[in-house]
Amino acid sequence: MLIKESTFRRIIREEARRALREDDAAVPTPVAAPVAAPVAAPAKPPLTDPALIETMVKKRLASQLQTIKEALLKIDENLVGTGAYKLRLDFTILTTGLIDRNTFNCRIEPDPGNEKAVAAVKMLLYTRFDPIAAPYVIGPDRSMIL
Repeated sequence: MLIKESTFRRIIREEARRALREDDAAVPTPVAAPVAAPVAAPAKPPLTDPALIETMVKKRLASQLQTIKEALLKIDENLVGTGAYKLRLDFTILTTGLIDRNTFNCRIEPDPGNEKAVAAVKMLLYTRFDPIAAPYVIGPDRSMIL
């Protein structure tokens, strides 16, 4: 039987590869130490207690309401400390902690007609509250005198 040189070399290469693979399979490969996965902080459970929800809402709104008050008082400095403006807020906080824009209602009496006051009120829409178990309504009975 006549075998060409190129065929003979190919047969030798294949046999050498097979022998090397068998040797590698016989020797156990070192196992790298498992990498510890980063431990995520446990998620906060949703708020369910109405008193805690009320406290959380008051804390979150404190700075925004102060901004609104300052914007209103800049309109007419004669009104400082007189309680001339009355702010009424009505909105629902979704279970995700965001304000439902469809239910957001804000009334300032008397109407200041000022862009700064309107912009300050719109910032309330970007407030994020802690997630809660059920939608929480802030109604018009929670009016504030500024």
